[in-house]
Amino acid sequence: PTSMSTAVPTREERKTRRINKQGGDTSRVPAGSTPLDSSLEYLIDPNAPRGDNDPFHILLLRETFAQPKITVSYVVGQLVYTLSMPEKEANLHATFAEGQGMSCLGTWKRKECLELGKKLQDRDIVCRVVPEAEGGGRQWQG
Repeated sequence: PTSMSTAVPTREERKTRRINKQGGDTSRVPAGSTPLDSSLEYLIDPNAPRGDNDPFHILLLRETFAQPKITVSYVVGQLVYTLSMPEKEANLHATFAEGQGMSCLGTWKRKECLELGKKLQDRDIVCRVVPEAEGGGRQWQG
């Protein structure tokens, strides 16, 4: 018998988690969040506080380029359009993510990160939103 109040899932529960289209885990979504948040916020800690005004990063992932017809040029265009990122910097991020596995696109408030991340996902860009770490904060960000 499995207890639903257990914080740590059993081995069987871990094997049967539902994974959504973007690779996010929809089986454990924190209170006040939606499955959309789960697909963007990688490895969510349900006990960690997450305010809409807390600083977060958007990570561009290499998996973006594994999709048919997705090129560096396409990704650059989407970063310029969606994030208002300068084209030269967008090219550096796209090229870096393709070659190295990921690139940190910048820092915004959590709510804005989730909105921008969703827009990128709608354009077939594979990305995740993670809590702030040192670095980021580019001049072109509002």
